[in-house]
Amino acid sequence: MTIREAAEDDCEAIAKVQLEASKTAYADIFPPFENLEAEMQKRTQTWRTLANDSKTDLLVSDREDRINAFVHFGRCRDNDLRCDEDAEIWSIYVLPATWRKGTGGALLKEAIGRLQNRGCKSLSLWVLEKNEIGIGFYRSYGFVTDGAVKKHQSGVTEIRMTKQIQE
Repeated sequence: MTIREAAEDDCEAIAKVQLEASKTAYADIFPPFENLEAEMQKRTQTWRTLANDSKTDLLVSDREDRINAFVHFGRCRDNDLRCDEDAEIWSIYVLPATWRKGTGGALLKEAIGRLQNRGCKSLSLWVLEKNEIGIGFYRSYGFVTDGAVKKHQSGVTEIRMTKQIQE
């Protein structure tokens, strides 16, 4: 497995990872996509924009010349945590076929290392309240809920989890 910066050419594969992981992880939370092809095109374009955004980082896991996961991170977007020392995992997705094989953890550790090198001291993320797999994963890496909640654009509740990454 190789972890590297995403390139614009990776964006279709990133969108595919996101859609495949979402279908599995959120099967009991959201209905299936009505038009998978349109959703794929929309997300590919979104990732092309984000891959060229100098304010965030987008890393991919490449295994056997195939992208199987990604992490997108940067400065925290929450008003109560907006200082130069607060960072946020904006999204992290792993193909379901490679869950529990260390890929997500390796990406998370790489993101944390890069953020520590930039002087970040705390890391937060938002996770769907009903995403038990995700919550368990984040807890295994030391994240805890901090009591903050918000509504996802779909109306589903999200909870914030945080972790100190250096003193």
